[in-house]
Amino acid sequence: MYAAAKYYFRMCLFFVLLAMPYVYFVRGFTLSFLPGFLFSLSVMVHSFFDGPFASIFVGIFALIILFRRTLILPMVYVVIGTILFSPAFVMIKTTIPTVVPFWADPVLAQVDLWLLGRHAYELTQFAEGLLDPEKIVRFYMQLWGLFAMLFPILVVLGDMNPMRQRLFLTLYVGTWIVLGCVLATLFSSAGPIYFENVTGEDLFSGLFQALDTRGLSDTPISQTQAGLWHLYERDGGQQLHGAGISAFPSLHVAMAAIWCVYLMVRSWLLGIVGLAYMVLVLFLSVYTGWHYFVDGLASICLVVMLYAAFRRYFRDKLGVSQRNMPSEIDQTLA
Repeated sequence: MYAAAKYYFRMCLFFVLLAMPYVYFVRGFTLSFLPGFLFSLSVMVHSFFDGPFASIFVGIFALIILFRRTLILPMVYVVIGTILFSPAFVMIKTTIPTVVPFWADPVLAQVDLWLLGRHAYELTQFAEGLLDPEKIVRFYMQLWGLFAMLFPILVVLGDMNPMRQRLFLTLYVGTWIVLGCVLATLFSSAGPIYFENVTGEDLFSGLFQALDTRGLSDTPISQTQAGLWHLYERDGGQQLHGAGISAFPSLHVAMAAIWCVYLMVRSWLLGIVGLAYMVLVLFLSVYTGWHYFVDGLASICLVVMLYAAFRRYFRDKLGVSQRNMPSEIDQTLA
């Protein structure tokens, strides 16, 4: 556990050390990004120790202190790593439209039409009146964030297989970087809710009426959407404040997909729960207007591909170091 926690912390720290000079370069060799970074850092600290789910993390610490003190240091490594990693990720995410201005929204909208025959949000209208807006907010914004932060803690403290720990911790960090930084920059996009703002076309004019019908027009979701665009405009697209705007690929769905893959590896029964969670996150990402359907579909495919690639890497590494037979290696990673 200690080795896995230290491994995760090193990955997070390495990412922070790479992110700083990259953002410094992108921002024109200025430190204008530091206030936003420090604010995001304070938000993460608040989330762990004084936020709505702080009691969960404090409870985990308390149980560790009472019953498994050997886990204190691994827990500290994971928490500090996550606290550092998240604001570094946001720091890069906010530079996306500076590096590559939003261009992919028309393409993504057309891909949705090609795949589905209609805009994805229109296909979710059957759920109008069935879903409680408050529960949507609690699930999509709050619980998702909790599960995203809990994943590395669960893997480090609750998984007894060292190689599987490294595999999924690498997948977790790699997904944030490959999908959330690299691909999000290459396919710079804002999402259906901002389509008219970035293209000048009213292709999604019906979305706002749909959100009003769904009771989402005056909720933390809509307030966050409006707030992010306000910050984007206020900074002239620099996004020096806030968490940034990015649609493709969907990190919400990607994190749910990681949970799904991990639970499937551990147990087919847990895998069913993970699959249901992933499908619900995908559905709500479209239902709330944040994402195109292809954002989530691509995220699922990419997470599976990354898992297969990292699994092969660790399998080869284990095979070289221990000279195991392939079946024994697979058993070790399963």
